[in-house]
Amino acid sequence: MRWAVLGLIAVPAAAEITYEGDEALALRCADMFAAAAIELEDEMTPEERAKTLTLSTYILRDHVSGTWQDKDAAMKEVAARQSTADTIADYRTNRDACLAKFSVNP
Repeated sequence: MRWAVLGLIAVPAAAEITYEGDEALALRCADMFAAAAIELEDEMTPEERAKTLTLSTYILRDHVSGTWQDKDAAMKEVAARQSTADTIADYRTNRDACLAKFSVNP
């Protein structure tokens, strides 16, 4: 299963934090939601786009340790590892799994 592979990826951040396991997976999910909100803007209503961006932020807030600067640096690293097209394909396939794994509380 692809999630098992993604969860094992170590992601270095600005303050020398290495995200592994569920935190690395949460970063990947947050990146997928953020990319989808930007790249699929024409396929989403403004409300869906706002909700998708908010979910990305909540996943980072609730499931990834470190400062917002650490999280931002790690998100940039995650985004650089995969093409936008592949990230959107992952979003279409895995968004429900992300939501099930990483519940968020507004």
